[in-house]
Amino acid sequence: MYLCKEKLALDSLPQEIEELEGRIALLESDLTNPEKYQSIGITALANALENLKAELDMKLEQYFALEQKALDLQNNSC
Repeated sequence: MYLCKEKLALDSLPQEIEELEGRIALLESDLTNPEKYQSIGITALANALENLKAELDMKLEQYFALEQKALDLQNNSC
């Protein structure tokens, strides 16, 4: 059964994904800027980037699974 909670997640995930992509782009930019990575630390930036990419992958998987479930339910309804 397609739950209201799942619909809310499906509706909110695109915005969350977009925000993560923006944060990832910013960190990637910081990693190319010597002033940034020297003040913050290249290891800290790289770790933060790795964590955000893992979170993005998780959100994308969740989104595609929910989207597929919604399509399956739509196709199987009378």
